[in-house]
Amino acid sequence: MSDMFNTAMEDATPTSSSTAETIKILEEVLRNRYNPETKLLDLSKLGEDPLLQRNGFFQLNSTTSKMFPALMAVAEKKFDSPQQKREFVHSVSLAYNSLKLITPVTTLSITFPDLKNLSMEGNEIEDLKSLDGWKSRFRHLEQLIFTGNPVASLATYREEMIRRYPRLVMLDNIAVERPAENSDECLLLPVRPNLMFDERGIVMPFLFE
Repeated sequence: MSDMFNTAMEDATPTSSSTAETIKILEEVLRNRYNPETKLLDLSKLGEDPLLQRNGFFQLNSTTSKMFPALMAVAEKKFDSPQQKREFVHSVSLAYNSLKLITPVTTLSITFPDLKNLSMEGNEIEDLKSLDGWKSRFRHLEQLIFTGNPVASLATYREEMIRRYPRLVMLDNIAVERPAENSDECLLLPVRPNLMFDERGIVMPFLFE
């Protein structure tokens, strides 16, 4: 893990910064974007983040693709156990990040494998194959949003996403229906309040004491 962490930091560090400075910046980004009340880590619109922009993280396309794995590596270092991650981070938003593939953000499923809620709203993903990196991941996902992506308009999209994520209750803010066991009827699963994407919190105290 230490070698992977160091590699991620070196790859993501802008030429004008040191690895130590990069870690501090990414820690602050996580602090700013975590809401302890809703347990939401809001990583939407990262390209517009003033702290990341000011420190040169988006000057090159290669830097953009390497920044997110480094961000996840920093988050991983702050948890003592998988149970702690499950307790404190229920939801993540990656909305409006101009993602055409999930390749730059695949590591989300490694750092937070037990997410309950995930938003990919407003990205640019066109086909289901582009999502194969998460195909066997997020087995506890209950709410998923792909609204605004071309993939959501495909005829097989809804059926395939429900198949991939067997615990889904809501897909694109529409309740998931599944065949009832031993019946031809459909079972409407109970719908929980959607608390995923409230406004950002301002601190991440459990991570950065």
